[in-house]
Amino acid sequence: MKFELKKHPYYKDGIMCRINFDNGNGISIISGIGAYCSDNTFEIAPLINDSLTEPLSEWGDQVKGYVHPEEISKIVEFAQSHNDEEYIKFLNEFNFSNGHKTTFGDLISSLITQLDSVLDEE
Repeated sequence: MKFELKKHPYYKDGIMCRINFDNGNGISIISGIGAYCSDNTFEIAPLINDSLTEPLSEWGDQVKGYVHPEEISKIVEFAQSHNDEEYIKFLNEFNFSNGHKTTFGDLISSLITQLDSVLDEE
C-alpha cells in the first residue's frame, strides 16, 4: 500500500490524500474551498494504477462529492481486496447517503489528525 498525504496544491485550506493498494486500486480523498465537500464530507475519486478512471456511469463524473467518512471507509475496505472491474462496479452500485452520519473510524480519525498537522506547517 502507498499512502500520500499533503496540502492540496489548488484548493484553499485544502488537503489531499491518495491511497494506492498493491492490487492497483486506489482512492483520492480531498477537501478544501472549491472541492465538493463540507465540514463533515469529502470529495473522492477512484484510482486505477494511480490514475483517475473514466467518468463512472452512475456518477456522470470522475469524482463524487459530499461523501461521508464511513462511506469512504467502506470503499477503502472494498478497493484493497477486489480487482479493478469489481471496484468500479461496486462504486457504481454504492448507495451513498444524503444525510449526516457519525464520525470517522480509527483510520479516518488518524488521517484527519495528520492532515491538520500538514495545514499547521504553513
